[in-house]
Amino acid sequence: MFNTTRTVCILLLSLALASLAQSQDSQKVEGKLQKQEKQSAKTEKQAVKNKDKASKAAKGARNEQVFKPTEEISEDLPVAFPVDI
Repeated sequence: MFNTTRTVCILLLSLALASLAQSQDSQKVEGKLQKQEKQSAKTEKQAVKNKDKASKAAKGARNEQVFKPTEEISEDLPVAFPVDI
């Protein structure tokens, strides 16, 4: 009888320890998943910021590409070319 009680107690303790270890492992996995989710959210935010910066830079580049002359040049005098050339 004493051996049976001892065996049952040992089994219950080992089950409790196993479930505790498993819950700690699951908490670690959940923590890693949360870190990965935060990291991916940061990456997405960075991608959006970079896209916004790129679009602003492209708009600025388009504005810089438009040539605006600072001086007006008058028309040249016409030159007569020989017809036989």
